[in-house]
Amino acid sequence: MNELPTPEQQLAANQQLLKILPFVLGFGWIVMIPISYLFIAPVVSNDLGIQIGVAIGIVVATGIADLVFLKMMRKNVETMMQELEETVQESENSEQYSPESSILG
Repeated sequence: MNELPTPEQQLAANQQLLKILPFVLGFGWIVMIPISYLFIAPVVSNDLGIQIGVAIGIVVATGIADLVFLKMMRKNVETMMQELEETVQESENSEQYSPESSILG
């Protein structure tokens, strides 16, 4: 009933997530612009220049965090793909070997 997904299913799910993740992160980043300017920056200072600077700083920081997260997810999917390919190759190699086909036998 409560079966865990196979490595192939996990890889496929992560690949699908990686396809939509830039859009989700981009939308969140765009939404963060007015939120940081309207709600966060006025708490820091009443000066308009400082508010704009704080909003820009927050938006740039969240943009960098989004890019780093996206890069980490891509690396994770690539690693999963390589590990899956290695296990498939190992299983193929072990299936091809038989004691009867050995030159020592």
